Formats: sequence, C-alpha cells, structure tokens
Amino acid sequence: MVRAACKNVKIGDLPTGQRMEWVNGLAKNLNDVMKSGRPVRSIERMTGKAIHDVLQEIEKYAKAIDKIEQGYKH
Repeated sequence: MVRAACKNVKIGDLPTGQRMEWVNGLAKNLNDVMKSGRPVRSIERMTGKAIHDVLQEIEKYAKAIDKIEQGYKH
C-alpha cells in the first residue's frame, strides 16, 4: 500500500529551507524502508518511534501547563 502511494504522489508545492530538509529526510527514510529486506517491520519501527516522540512532546507540554496552572491556584 505504501509503495503504491509513493509511486503515485504528485508534488505541486516544492518546499524550501527547513521544511525542505524535513521532507527530504522523510523521503530518504521511506525510500530506505521500501528497499530494506523487511519493509513492513521497518515501517512499524519508524512509526513507533515517531509516535513515541510525539507522546513525549505532549507529556512535556502537559507538565508545563500544569506548572503554570499551579501558579494560579496559590
């Protein structure tokens, strides 16, 4: 499914700057995954790490908000 999606992607907005670096990195990672001997396992690892990173960021944000709210209660 991912392979078919990658073959049919049409790019209309070419990114520049930091966004370009991010897109190029993602494209390279996906290309490496698709060429690997176990693409499904590699995609699971890649998405698992991304989900873990997002959850860590949410936790940091929630702690910062909680700290701010505690300041208003006292």
